[in-house]
Amino acid sequence: MASVAFAAVTKEREGRAVLRSLTLDVDDGTICCLVGPSGCGKSTAVRLLAGLEEPTSGEIRIDGRRVNAVPTRDRGLGMVTQTSALLPSRPTEDSVGLPLDLRHDIDRDERRWRIDEQALALDLGDVLGRPPSTLSGGEIQVAQIARAVIARPRVLLLDEPLARIDPARRGMVRADLVRLQQLYGVTTIWVTADQRDALAVADRVAVLLDGRLEQVGAPMAVYDRPRTLAVARFFGEPEIGVVRTRLGGRQLDVGIRPHELRAAAPGAEGTRFQGTVVGVEVLGRRAVATVAVEGGTLRWDGAPVRTRVGERLDLVVDPDRVHLFDADTGVAVGHPE
Repeated sequence: MASVAFAAVTKEREGRAVLRSLTLDVDDGTICCLVGPSGCGKSTAVRLLAGLEEPTSGEIRIDGRRVNAVPTRDRGLGMVTQTSALLPSRPTEDSVGLPLDLRHDIDRDERRWRIDEQALALDLGDVLGRPPSTLSGGEIQVAQIARAVIARPRVLLLDEPLARIDPARRGMVRADLVRLQQLYGVTTIWVTADQRDALAVADRVAVLLDGRLEQVGAPMAVYDRPRTLAVARFFGEPEIGVVRTRLGGRQLDVGIRPHELRAAAPGAEGTRFQGTVVGVEVLGRRAVATVAVEGGTLRWDGAPVRTRVGERLDLVVDPDRVHLFDADTGVAVGHPE
C-alpha cells in the first residue's frame, strides 16, 4: 500500500485560510481519522490529497512521492464522499464495477468475483440490480464504499462515509469497513465529526480546529491527555464539564469528564460541587444531567433517570481525576494519572 504525508500544507479560499500549515504523517496500512467540527478543514485536506483542489502552499506526498501536480486518476486512490457519484440510470452494479472497467488487467471473471465479494461483505445482494433512484441514502453510501474498495486502492479516502446510514445499520457497516481495510491492508484516511467512529476504528486521530492541527495521537491517548481545552471539549461524549477556579495565584479551568462525577454521600472524600440541574438527557436506564455550579457547568453521566430540571445536586469527584488547563491559553497543565 502507501504512506501519506502532508508537509506544511495550506489552503486559502478568497484570501481566507481554511487549512493552516498542516503537517501530518499517515503510516502505511493504518487508519487515521481526521476529526473536528464542521468547517475545521478536514474535508479540505482529503480533497487536496485526492487532487480535487490544489494547495496554496506546502507539499503532499504518497509513498514519498510528491503528488501536488499528479492527476487524481494517477494517485491510486479510492474515495467515498457525502454526495452520490453513482450512475443515475444504470443498475448499481455498473457503478460498483466501474473502477474495474477502466483497467485492462481485470477480466470478466475477476470482475464478477470482486463484485460478488463486495456484495457479500457489505450486504448488497438486493441493491446491485436496482438504479440509485430506488435506493435509500444509506444504501447509496454503502454502494459507494464498495466501489471505492473494489479496485484495491493504495489509499482509501472516506469523507463522512457513515453520515447517511441509519443508526441501526451504522455500527455494522463501520465494522465491515474496518474488516475490509484490514483484509486489504489499505492506508485509510477517514473524515468524521463523530468521535465514536474515531474511537472505534482509528489507529491514530488528528483533531483539526479552525483549520489547524491541534493534536494527533492514538484515540485514547488524545481522550486521556488532551493538549488543549478545545480538544477536550470536542473529543469526549458527553462533553467534558469545566469549572474556572484560582489555584496558587493562577487561574485555571478544571475539566471533569462526566463519568468521573458521583453523588456525594455523607462524609464522602473528594472535591464537592453543589449546583442546579439545567438539562437532562435520558439514555435508557441512566441519564446525563447538566448542572450549573459556581464557576461553570458540569455534566454527570450516571444521574438517575428521575432527575429533573431545577433539582439541586451535591456531586463529588476525586481530585486526582481532573484535567487542568491554563485559563488564558487553554493549554493543558495537568491530567489524571
